[in-house]
Amino acid sequence: MDRRTRTTLLGLLLLAAALRFPTLGAQSYWADEAATVDVLRHPLGELLGAVRDQESTPPLYYLLAWVWTQPLGDSEAALRALSAVFGLATVPVAAAIGARLGGARAALAAAALVATSPLLVWFSQEARAYALLVLMAGASVLLLLRVLELPSRGRLLAWGACAGAALATHFFALFLVAGEVVWLAVALRADRRLLAMALAPPAVLGLALLPLALDQRSAGRASFIGEEPLGTRLAQVPKQLLVGYDAPGEVVAAVLAGLLALAALAGLRRAGGPVRALAAVAAASVLVPLLLVVAGDDYLVTRNLLAVAVPLLVLLAVGTAGLPPRAGTVVAVALATVGAATAIAVQVDDGSQRENWRDATAAFGHEATGRGRAIVVLPGSGRVAVEHYLPGARLLRRPEVVDGLVVLGVAGTSAGGRTDAPAPPGQVPGFAPPTVRRASTWSAAAYAPADPAGAAVDPGALGALGPGAVVLLQRP
Repeated sequence: MDRRTRTTLLGLLLLAAALRFPTLGAQSYWADEAATVDVLRHPLGELLGAVRDQESTPPLYYLLAWVWTQPLGDSEAALRALSAVFGLATVPVAAAIGARLGGARAALAAAALVATSPLLVWFSQEARAYALLVLMAGASVLLLLRVLELPSRGRLLAWGACAGAALATHFFALFLVAGEVVWLAVALRADRRLLAMALAPPAVLGLALLPLALDQRSAGRASFIGEEPLGTRLAQVPKQLLVGYDAPGEVVAAVLAGLLALAALAGLRRAGGPVRALAAVAAASVLVPLLLVVAGDDYLVTRNLLAVAVPLLVLLAVGTAGLPPRAGTVVAVALATVGAATAIAVQVDDGSQRENWRDATAAFGHEATGRGRAIVVLPGSGRVAVEHYLPGARLLRRPEVVDGLVVLGVAGTSAGGRTDAPAPPGQVPGFAPPTVRRASTWSAAAYAPADPAGAAVDPGALGALGPGAVVLLQRP
């Protein structure tokens, strides 16, 4: 790259950092992130067992995050910073892929699209494995292209190690890696020894992970995915890959980004063999999970397809480089502008952010007094997050006498979009009328016993206060 290209790339890296790092601690942990923290609080010797028993993904992210949190802690900003680092590192990886497939213009366009992608910004600010998955998947594509340029033992082993790391991060990396294996097999068909050397690391690691995958699958922790209509999830995939989840003006942003993406794809008409091969691998990485739905294994949701995010964005970037220079620049800049504007809009709009259990649980203090208090969580999927923010809160299993009751309701998401925060009941038997505090995305109601001696609460009765409610007991 010449000096101008390197300077522009540096500016895009700074933009990517500006979209990711300053607001890392602004949002509450939501349920899945709180589950990550719970796993990471196990001693290292128990970590793999906790991943097996509590998660539905491989352990690589958790091992890295455990090491990360030892000196830095597990606050929202500290833990999410690891994902932000992964997200930032993905930008030059995408640029390098773009440079190999379409030259300097494609390299800058790829860096711009990855830096400003609302979906990649979102997962760069989430304490889960997805940002690492995106980085490892992109790096595997880059290393594969290096192998195809000049096959060597070192390059093949580097690709194999990276492909194995992708599999150790998320099981759905398998579909991208399998496509890469086919690509390699065709390219190296004349040298089976080199091919076997490349395939050994991911094959060995994949076999080692198979018992974990079967064990986690039998637990059914991802069964909730199939509860949402398949048609809705299919429609969400292209929209979310372009402009992320919820955002102000998301319909306009999605339509505009869709039109710009179609214009970029038009630039791929005369693309060379490597570009067509990458497009085939990316398409297969989406189509195979869809075929699994037909076979009865329904895990089709956008975040499980994130291994194709970098390949797809690079393909759009190469497409813009294939258009006339001025038109290609306009399309690339417009796509990046829509992405950056959408990412910023999410960060300033409470209704587009994660479930705000942090503020809801703080409404009436974090500590219980006296004989403790019952906590009703609406929806019940927020239980892990509430247990994280309210020390000592655990599932209420039998009737107890308490000195208070708190009903927490937080706005969430569903197949149809954002849901409103559940309204607290105006009256609960045995308690005085509540003191209610509200914000745009949550409500909290505190009830004092009608009898100063306390009130008896039953988990079954309190669970009827809202659909899917979970009842906790918090002792001092």
